[in-house]
Amino acid sequence: MRKSLIACWLSAGAASLFAAPALAAEPAAKCTALGQADFARTPDAPAQILEAAYVAANGDQPGLCRVTGIVASATSFEIQLPVERWNGKFLQAGCAGFCGRTMGWYCRDATARGYACIVSDLGHRSAMASPGAPSLSAIWADGNDSAQIDHGFRASHATTVIGKAIVAGFYGKDADRSYFNGCSEGGREAMIAAQRFPWDFDGIIAGAPLMDVGRSFLSQIWNDRAMHGPDGQPLFTPASLAFARDAVLKACDGNDGVMDGVIGDPRQCRFDPGALSCKPGSSDACLTQPQIQALGALIGGPRTRAGTPIAPGLSPAVAWGRLMAPGTAGRSVPASYGEEFFRYLGFSPAPGGSWKAAAFDFEADYRRSGVADALLSATNPDLRRFRDAGGKLILYHGWDDHLIAPGITVDYYETARATMGGQAATDPFFRLFMVPGMDHCALGGGAWAVDYLTYLENWVEKGDAPDRLVATRPKLPADPVQAFARIGRFPVPADAIEFTRPIYPYPQRYRYDGRGDPTQASSYKSTK
Repeated sequence: MRKSLIACWLSAGAASLFAAPALAAEPAAKCTALGQADFARTPDAPAQILEAAYVAANGDQPGLCRVTGIVASATSFEIQLPVERWNGKFLQAGCAGFCGRTMGWYCRDATARGYACIVSDLGHRSAMASPGAPSLSAIWADGNDSAQIDHGFRASHATTVIGKAIVAGFYGKDADRSYFNGCSEGGREAMIAAQRFPWDFDGIIAGAPLMDVGRSFLSQIWNDRAMHGPDGQPLFTPASLAFARDAVLKACDGNDGVMDGVIGDPRQCRFDPGALSCKPGSSDACLTQPQIQALGALIGGPRTRAGTPIAPGLSPAVAWGRLMAPGTAGRSVPASYGEEFFRYLGFSPAPGGSWKAAAFDFEADYRRSGVADALLSATNPDLRRFRDAGGKLILYHGWDDHLIAPGITVDYYETARATMGGQAATDPFFRLFMVPGMDHCALGGGAWAVDYLTYLENWVEKGDAPDRLVATRPKLPADPVQAFARIGRFPVPADAIEFTRPIYPYPQRYRYDGRGDPTQASSYKSTK
């Protein structure tokens, strides 16, 4: 159990704000009292409460005390405290994109389980691409070193500290267990916690982490450039992209023992885009030479003109059309992220808003992100302090991720595994799960919904190591708002399950045993 300085701070007088009579008060009154509490002297995280409001129980959500505030230096946070059915635990949820908002909806699953849950904006405000979507803007970082430090590591840790202090003040005791759960940018925050603040959490879930920042963002520029011709026009139509994906599946779908539209291990896929080349006079579906070169660039990954690899490529099973999803100012989402990063964070000094992704030089510019990596990246493979503190770490990534190359995560894990002394020395506290058919954090053609939090709880609290996870492909509503509300919620109702698959710790993978129901996880075995 992670203990903090909270108990000492409370003994200095803050605990008197929540003496026994307050604990017995009506939920709204108890929440109002929290709004008057003084957290300005919290060690390492002086904070001010802005508002504390009671939110009545609704559906699976318990009655909550919703608290907003600011923690030094300039981080906005929101913590949701169950006023009944608190499970005695604390969870911090990571944000997404370039953050800039307190994404309270990321706490829905945790509070339904009884967790006190906190989120932050990582120390800045920025516009969302659309309501509920991640921010694609990094202008907040322009010439603002303090904001960059907050975004990099300080804000997330300060949010942890103040969150634990508020929990202790509200309930009169420290949380019994503390967890972190985040994907993408939130996955980077998760890895920062394990590497730089190893005493903050008992257990951490890190999904598709943006942990190798420079290489990840230059890859997005590379991928967007590959999808367009010299004139800036798209090289592919929806029909040509569908043709290419169908060809990949035809070549490699069966490498997990079942033809189901999912490639079990894309690394075993020997797909040659050149085999789809248009022949003279051919009227059949085919790919032009520029299209073939584009697919080769996407799968092979960023390289110099001499062929020196800079970063891993994408899986051949990626839904390539996702790379064309609209972002901001007429750019795709990958181009938006890559351009914003190098405008304001990636280079030192930052070139600013006039810089264009077309100016990125793959011969030299990949060497220029060292300052940003020092602030933001989470690639230290030495996890001894986290291990020795008793922490457990679940790392996961979808093989079909179109935004962050899964090879970056695999490379980090293999390096960490070697650093920590091999598989047998790493398995007791750190495991990687690669999810076939999953895109970025969720969705895709495979079984992608996994209740990682329950598996982590069982590992931390009962000693049950996650030797096998069960992933579900849920049926989602057609309405995007309703679908978004269902993602990340557990358990998945039995009548909303299309099929299930087992996910084994890397380097294991699943294979159909040829006998049972191919829609059931029980019909698959582990293989290497």
